[in-house]
Amino acid sequence: MEIKKYKKGDVVFKEGETGSCMYEILSGSVEIVAEKGTEFEKKLTELKKGDIFGEMAVIESSPRSATAMALESTEVAVIPGSALNDYFKEKPEKILEIMRHISGRIRALTQDYMAVCRTINESNDNKGKAKQSAGLWDKLKAFAGIYTRKGKTLSLSERDEKKQKHAEGLGKNVLYFDKGDVVFAEMDNSDCMYDIIGGTVGIYASYGKADEKLLTKLDADTFFGEMGMIDKELRSATAVALEYDTYIEKIFPEDLGEIFERRPAKILMILQHLSARLRKLTIDYLTACKTASDIIDAEEKGENLSTDAEERVKLFCSINIYGRYYT
Repeated sequence: MEIKKYKKGDVVFKEGETGSCMYEILSGSVEIVAEKGTEFEKKLTELKKGDIFGEMAVIESSPRSATAMALESTEVAVIPGSALNDYFKEKPEKILEIMRHISGRIRALTQDYMAVCRTINESNDNKGKAKQSAGLWDKLKAFAGIYTRKGKTLSLSERDEKKQKHAEGLGKNVLYFDKGDVVFAEMDNSDCMYDIIGGTVGIYASYGKADEKLLTKLDADTFFGEMGMIDKELRSATAVALEYDTYIEKIFPEDLGEIFERRPAKILMILQHLSARLRKLTIDYLTACKTASDIIDAEEKGENLSTDAEERVKLFCSINIYGRYYT
């Protein structure tokens, strides 16, 4: 691995740049800043010795989402994508650390996403009168501004990705479920994630209650439950087998190193799964911000929302009530 040294104030990489490596801080510290040099500049986090950053460029080809700058004399190890397997062989504990980094970004963005959903729901309750509420109008303008700055430079359509086969043979912790069996319940403790080997699983809000709602349906070769495992939080929804002979592998944090030894590609799939969740959430968030912009445009012109915008409003109002699949 290449070792690089930076002086205080040096830029490691800039937001928007294409990257092909990640970094581990050997000494010193680094700050991560969004929209550096603009009126919207925001410090996201400060990283110390042993921390990793820039991992998204290794997991999938995507532009840097923020700027990284040295806060003092700093030395970093540069890990290119081609060296990732060797890096994990030497430091298998970094697998879970990278998962925590990505889950932290998902958690933070989920909070922002729910905030814009609440704002859209509030504007729907005050249809045509949002401008009369200064607080509501300011929130709509703030989210519309995010879409203007970020959403118009990104594609808001999802990538068409071919699903990869997760396993050749079965893992060591495989459980079988019949149709209707509960894999885990909302508010259960979280100590593992799951990989669907065969069958289908539904994720429900308020399962078994009058307001029960199916949030999403997951097919074979899909991971789920990783957010609870990583964050050690209670399950935010209920997972239920939707077919007979549904079999699912349980993956505990302590299993990740062993899985990497047996099938390194599966660890990359888990990281790519988290990355895809973050990318999907980013698209959903910016689409919600676009909807806030549409609401402003329609009210200022004294017009009705387009049919497409009305459907998006209904979707985001529903998400405000039931929440977004997160568990």
